[in-house]
Amino acid sequence: MNTESTVGQNDDGTEVIACRECLTFQLANEWYGLDILDIEEICVWQQPTPMPYSPDFIKGVINLRGMIIPIMDLRCRFLMPEANYHPSTVVIIIKPNIDSGASKLMGIIVDSVCEVANFSEEQIQDYQPMAENGVQHFVKQIATHNSNVISLIESAKLMEIERCNSLQEAS
Repeated sequence: MNTESTVGQNDDGTEVIACRECLTFQLANEWYGLDILDIEEICVWQQPTPMPYSPDFIKGVINLRGMIIPIMDLRCRFLMPEANYHPSTVVIIIKPNIDSGASKLMGIIVDSVCEVANFSEEQIQDYQPMAENGVQHFVKQIATHNSNVISLIESAKLMEIERCNSLQEAS
């Protein structure tokens, strides 16, 4: 789901579609973004309770105000080296709108949250992977912002646990 807004009008009276709003964050010094409408909240790190027989990238579950939420390490999901968790580690709770209409919550562990960025259509391009990598199945577009290249993640694809298990086994 894209978040677009009108920021004004051209001299000829046509509307200018301004942007797509995304929460930007970092993983291993790389920049990523999630559609702001898919963000439920941002939490400080808390150790999840491990769940047996879970994929390696699912670190366990947390109890967030009575809701049991699975926690995914995005570094592991993207086949990056693991990092140590510390008090400044952040968990972004996402609630993507799935095609079936169902919404589920998932926490994703990231190194740091940067800002909410607004992207114009001119700043966004389709993602063209040059080689097999851990993110290509989750990124559809890239954007430029303040001299950074930001990979825009489709949060609904992060919820496809079974598909990613087969991707990790293949690598």
